[in-house]
Amino acid sequence: MYEYKVIKVPSTAGSEDYESVINHIAEDGWRLTQVCRNQALGSDLTIMLIFERQK
Repeated sequence: MYEYKVIKVPSTAGSEDYESVINHIAEDGWRLTQVCRNQALGSDLTIMLIFERQK
């Protein structure tokens, strides 16, 4: 069985910011599985980083 975590990062973040978030979360055993774009009507674009790890 797996558990999942979603981290939202502003689309204006630089590549160093993404790398920092991914490495920080990976320290706790999480593995990046997917990257999605998300933009609700009238809001700013965000990038969702989806992680998984075994329970």
